[in-house]
Amino acid sequence: MSLETQLVARVVHQRDAALDTRERLLGTLGNAPGRVVLATCHRVEVYETVDQVESDSDMRTLVAHEAAAHLFRVAAGLDSAIAGEPQILRQVRAAYEAAAGDLHPMLARLFERALHVGREIRRETRLG
Repeated sequence: MSLETQLVARVVHQRDAALDTRERLLGTLGNAPGRVVLATCHRVEVYETVDQVESDSDMRTLVAHEAAAHLFRVAAGLDSAIAGEPQILRQVRAAYEAAAGDLHPMLARLFERALHVGREIRRETRLG
């Protein structure tokens, strides 16, 4: 067991699970304090910090750098059906703002940075 707080992302995407599975997971996870829940028509993702990582058979569990890299890809629109689509950045921002104030500082900084990078990628490229 680790005594160090770790970043975790639990991810289920429409490529991997039916809509009813994603909706069930969203209902189970809810918007608990300390979590950012990103729910779109294509994905349900829960970002949080934990002391002990537990896997969920219904969701892909990403830890530490893998979770952070995934969030950056999502915010940049690189994990979308259409690369660079602009709506996902707004959805990431809305999910972060809904949870702000209850987040571990590490998670808040990660989201702020991912949103900044998502904007920069769109500004400096023709994505979005």
